[in-house]
Amino acid sequence: MHDTVLGQSSFKKDFIWNIIGSVCAAGSSIIYLMVVTRVVGDSLGGIFSYAYASAQLMLTIGRFGMRAFQATDLNQQFSFASYLASRVITCALMLLTDLIFLGFSGYDIYKFQIMFWVCVLKMSDAIEDIFHGEMQQKGRLYLAGKLLAARNILSFLIFSVILIMTADLLLACLISAILSLLIAIIINIKFIPRLHFDFSFKVLKSLFFLCIPLFLSTFFSLYIYNSPKNAIDRLLNYEIQTYYGILFMPAFVINLFSEFAFKPYLTSLASLWIEEKITNFLNKIKQLFLLIIVFTIVTLVVGLLIGLPILSWIYGIDLSPYLKEFMILLLGGGFGAGAWLLNNVLSAIRKPKELFLGYLVTSITATIIAPILVKQYGMIGAAVSYLITIFLLFALLTCILVIAVNRTKINRINN
Repeated sequence: MHDTVLGQSSFKKDFIWNIIGSVCAAGSSIIYLMVVTRVVGDSLGGIFSYAYASAQLMLTIGRFGMRAFQATDLNQQFSFASYLASRVITCALMLLTDLIFLGFSGYDIYKFQIMFWVCVLKMSDAIEDIFHGEMQQKGRLYLAGKLLAARNILSFLIFSVILIMTADLLLACLISAILSLLIAIIINIKFIPRLHFDFSFKVLKSLFFLCIPLFLSTFFSLYIYNSPKNAIDRLLNYEIQTYYGILFMPAFVINLFSEFAFKPYLTSLASLWIEEKITNFLNKIKQLFLLIIVFTIVTLVVGLLIGLPILSWIYGIDLSPYLKEFMILLLGGGFGAGAWLLNNVLSAIRKPKELFLGYLVTSITATIIAPILVKQYGMIGAAVSYLITIFLLFALLTCILVIAVNRTKINRINN
């Protein structure tokens, strides 16, 4: 009885602090763009919006899809020293990939530097994520939530103060990126006992091999979200990029929030799957889907009634002509939240190859339809292309989960 009450209390604390940290992390993207647009205008806001989206894509290399795997590594297949060593490698690859991308992009030196330093700023997320995965695995997700909130708030305050005082976007990105990295290391490292690195080639090779499908799935996930922005960057102008970035931000925050909000359930879902408690496993997933449906409906109603006036006031831009685009993107955000839930579930039950296949098919679809729709219909074409691709992803991942559950049921009956 005591253990049950203690377990419920611990989960409640984990859930609350994880939500607080998630709100700070997911909401920071909205607030960063708001400050940039207000202080330095629409054009630089468009550059920053695209830089932030590009950095999110590069962040998938830094994280390498490892959080769900690490948090559900209940049998301690790999030590934290190995996870930590792998993060050094992935962060180096993150920066190298970003530099290669920027080197071939043809951007002017100013945009080049903005995009690089925003990427460095987002690398803080990759560094702290490996520490937070260890905390979650050890039943201390509440601590990860506290530290996630603290680091995001400090990073935003540093960025905002510098930008407001200097009106220099490049300087704000540079200084906040460096300080954010230092803060991420300093506040997390003290909570990990016996900190060391294990660069064993054999161990790291095995770890990376197991996580490659998860990394590719996450990478393609961000690629799907960025496909309309990439098409806008090639075919339209910075002002349209700013408008789309603002309209898309609430939908993207729904996706980010769902990614963080479902993390407390990963370990328990993995345990239920391992113990073959399929009914309990499915009931938990149904509960989470119900939350997504309710949250999406509320978001659509609020967005329809007051969403655009609030966004117009926050960013100082008239967005009233774009109600259709906004509602389409919000609906896509709901399907995106469902896709993130399925992503986490399939990661927890170790279905990486199937997960990757779903993302690959969707990414190919996005690559084909985004430029066509953006070129033909402009902003609304970008919104529709996002909705089509994210719905396709949701449908494919749902089919994969249904097949996996049915196979498990059949195997249990045969055995």
